[in-house]
Amino acid sequence: MAQKHQKFLDAGIKLIGEEKYELAIVELKNAINAGPKIAENYYQRGRCYLNLGKNADAQKDFDKAIELEPLKALYYNIRGLAFENLNDTLNAISNFKQAISLDSNDYRPYNNLAHVLEAQQKYKLALETINIAIRRNSREPGLYVSKGNLLQALNDTSGAISNYNQSITIDSNFYGANYALAIIYNEKDNYKFALRYINRAINFDTKNPEGYVERGLILENTKDTVEALKNYNKAIELDNNFSFAYFTRGSYFQSRGNSTAAIADFSKMISLDP
Repeated sequence: MAQKHQKFLDAGIKLIGEEKYELAIVELKNAINAGPKIAENYYQRGRCYLNLGKNADAQKDFDKAIELEPLKALYYNIRGLAFENLNDTLNAISNFKQAISLDSNDYRPYNNLAHVLEAQQKYKLALETINIAIRRNSREPGLYVSKGNLLQALNDTSGAISNYNQSITIDSNFYGANYALAIIYNEKDNYKFALRYINRAINFDTKNPEGYVERGLILENTKDTVEALKNYNKAIELDNNFSFAYFTRGSYFQSRGNSTAAIADFSKMISLDP
């Protein structure tokens, strides 16, 4: 029976790697039926639910994994993410702290805890926490982006830029760092640098609509209005439920006297985000 369970588990993990989460759930349900006492079966299915936004289902699977294997830090960390997505901040923090107590060398629960603290606007405590994460893994570019974002919140723009650049030193194409620098340089009216960084961000993640909206805003500032509109259109093509894209395109039309198109975009924005 154990061999049969492993076959389903391996198939499920492979499908997760291919981002085929619904199909993976089928395999992992079979794994659970064949091995109901094996914690990893529930953990892997919970990962699928988490990626599909089914956070309550994910939490239940992580609960079961922890019941079967209560000393696994990884399970508490990921259950914390499910609780965070469910807006259950207290349980999210509790799980991240439990993960840290079980494995203080893993940077991930520190990083996740810092994000929750940032959302609570506890920026100094979040900064202390992200610094611990960096000490645990100084080669993870996302940690420097997180630290840069916290420094921005603390009005330390030069410190933020330094950390975004450190992220790029590790991975020159890392989306978060390039995107953040593009915003900073756009606000500083340094459009040449802003375009350099946003182009890198988009090249790294061609399917992220936020990058195209930001590039559209930069291009508007350079008076390249034709290309700006193309970028807003691309953002909406990628995600037709992205309310901010309709706002930026509506503002574009409004500033050019096309009130009919502007009203249509603003109405769509309101319907998505009332």
